[in-house]
Amino acid sequence: MGGKNLLFLSMHQDFPSFDAYLWAKEGIDSKSLHQPTWQLLVEACRTQEPARVLEVGAGVGTMLRRLFLAGALGNTSYWALEPQLALLEQASRLLEQLVRDYPESAHNVVLYPLADDWQSFSARPAAHPYILVVAHAFVDLVDAPAFLDSLVPFVAEGSLVYLSLIFDGLTQWYPQLPEDDELMDLYHADMGHSVFNGTRSGPRSARLIWNHALKGGWKLLSAGPSDWIMIAPTSAHEQVVQLWLLSTIHKVLGDRATSWVQRRLIQARQGNLGLRISHMDLLLQRT
Repeated sequence: MGGKNLLFLSMHQDFPSFDAYLWAKEGIDSKSLHQPTWQLLVEACRTQEPARVLEVGAGVGTMLRRLFLAGALGNTSYWALEPQLALLEQASRLLEQLVRDYPESAHNVVLYPLADDWQSFSARPAAHPYILVVAHAFVDLVDAPAFLDSLVPFVAEGSLVYLSLIFDGLTQWYPQLPEDDELMDLYHADMGHSVFNGTRSGPRSARLIWNHALKGGWKLLSAGPSDWIMIAPTSAHEQVVQLWLLSTIHKVLGDRATSWVQRRLIQARQGNLGLRISHMDLLLQRT
C-alpha cells in the first residue's frame, strides 16, 4: 500500500461513524434552527395535530424526538423514510425510550419505519396525503426544485412542509488559513453531481427551492437562517461534527486537501477550531 494511502488511513481511523455524527449534531441542530419558523410549525401542530407525518431522510429519529418534546405530536402516525436500516433501528429504539420516559403521551406516536430512498418511494402512488412532511438537512442532497415538485402527490391542500438546515453556500473555518477559500470552493463545487431527477443543488439549494416554491403554488409561511456556529473552545459534540466534516472533505478532495485537513484535525481534536456553516429553514403550505 502506498504512502499516501497509509496516510489517509491513519488520518481517518479514529473518525466518528455516520450515526455518531447524527447523534452528536442533534443539540447543535436544535440550537441553530430558525426559531420563528420552528415556533410557527410547533404552534400549527399544537392547533391541529398532524395525524400523518412523513419525514424524508429520518436518520436516527432525532427530529421525531425534537417534535415530540416540543409538544408538536399528539395522536400521530410518523412515517420515517430512511434507506439505512441500521439508522431506522436506532430511531425505533429512540421512540421506545420516549415511551418509557413519557408513558402518558409518547405511546400516542406510532412509528412506521420505511427502509427506502425518496426516489423509489416517490415513484409509487401515495395512498393517503400527509398533513406534515419534514426534510431536515436533506434538501441540498438532491435536486431541490425537483424534490419539491415530487412532494405534491403526497400532500393535500393546507398540508405543511418543513424544510430545515438547507445548506446555503458558505463554510468558514476559524482561525482562517490561506487555502480555505480555494478548498471550500472546490468542496462546494463537488456537490453538483447527478442525483434524483436532475443535479444535486448543493450550495444553491435554499435559494432554488425558495424561488421554486413561489412559482409552484406553495405559500411561504416563514423562512430564516439556521447557521451552525461553533466557537472555540468547542464541546465534545461539536468536535465530533467537525471531525466528520473534515473526513468528508478529505474523501471528496483527496490529496489536494491532505495538508490542510491534517492541520485542521489537530485544531479540532484540541477544541480550538471555530466553524460557521450557513443554512436556511423554510415552512411551506400547499395551497
